[in-house]
Amino acid sequence: MKKRIPNILRMIIWELLLLVAISLYTGLPVHAASSQDMEINRWYIHRFSLILSPYSCHDGVPGCYANPDYHVNSWLMSQAYFPIEQAWAKPALTFWVKHYSQRRLNFCYVELQKEGSVQWDRVKVIGGTRDWYEMRIDLSAYRGERIRVKFFCEPNRGTEEGRLNNLFNKQILYIQDVKLIADSGSNNFKN
Repeated sequence: MKKRIPNILRMIIWELLLLVAISLYTGLPVHAASSQDMEINRWYIHRFSLILSPYSCHDGVPGCYANPDYHVNSWLMSQAYFPIEQAWAKPALTFWVKHYSQRRLNFCYVELQKEGSVQWDRVKVIGGTRDWYEMRIDLSAYRGERIRVKFFCEPNRGTEEGRLNNLFNKQILYIQDVKLIADSGSNNFKN
């Protein structure tokens, strides 16, 4: 005699499978409520690389991204748009960053795009040389919006007075642990 799965149990299983499929497609966790912090871990990548060596990444944990090709524009862009809820006390974008720029001529930018817009807002400039540190960017102006995050690097190919073209002006940016935080706990966003 065959045992049959009750209809209610079958419906629950299908709903769970659907939630998992949606999570895999969007990159959003199945269980995350809109008021929780979110890790951004699915990216469109152009000339960035996933670094699996623990020696290159923050705190020896593998899984950071870097743009080792410094001759052309490169970017790391989130696949999904993420909600910044109105109720969030002090919303922020946080991440660990390390950067190197030869002659301090090159810069990378943190850019945000609102869902439905073609425009990118530059919210932070990253330049110079600095070892790993945590960066926090205030997102209060984006409450009630859904946003996409992009790290964009462009080499300076111009000329510097008294020097040849800067074709080999090296620039490297490392990014790790990118998160949206509902309550950053401080109004101090200086880095």
